[in-house]
Amino acid sequence: EVPSTQLPNEVHDRYVSELKADAPEAELLALAKADNSQAQYILALRHTIYAPADLQIKDDPLVAFTWMNKAAENRHARAMSVVALYYARGLGVTKDETKATEWATKAGDKGQPMGYRVLGDLAKAKADAVKPDKKSPSFKTQLALRDKHLDEAFKQYRRGADAGDRHSLRELAKAYETGQPGMPQNYRLALDYYTRAAMRRDVKAIRILADRYESGEKTPKDLKQAYA
Repeated sequence: EVPSTQLPNEVHDRYVSELKADAPEAELLALAKADNSQAQYILALRHTIYAPADLQIKDDPLVAFTWMNKAAENRHARAMSVVALYYARGLGVTKDETKATEWATKAGDKGQPMGYRVLGDLAKAKADAVKPDKKSPSFKTQLALRDKHLDEAFKQYRRGADAGDRHSLRELAKAYETGQPGMPQNYRLALDYYTRAAMRRDVKAIRILADRYESGEKTPKDLKQAYA
């Protein structure tokens, strides 16, 4: 029973703010120009392919990044993690791993699930870039470096999964499915993480589960679950 002004920013923006995602473009633009971070965030999203067709203004990565970056600078936690993702992938802005890490860390410090996910993706990309060569004198060093990056990646994915991030849940599922350092192959745990990701509406996890339950591959065959 505290005044709404004392609520954490993201809680207020998501559940208390009267500003809705379907607000008229002119209203959003006016509020965004007045430094309303939630308006900036919504305006950015409505300039992406992820916006529902009836809400999309125009798919424009540059405009999306511009407004998302303004929202992030105004301490919008979710926007911080999205900006990190933009820098990590080079969407609407030049790819920059350092800035991606900075924004993802800021988002993670605010407990934003996607922030952990981006930090995990960055560490995993570093691990994938290391190609240990058994014939090389530095093979053990390379192997240790790759494992170090993987340890960091899955540490962040676990934090993201604990906070409900569906991408992080799916990454953990894949890790247990294939087996990773410190994460022995375990199809039961993989199924559990795929299921948790699917319950978060992760389309890839949903498709994987449907195929597995239909074929009986790596999980008991169950046509009712496949249909579901």
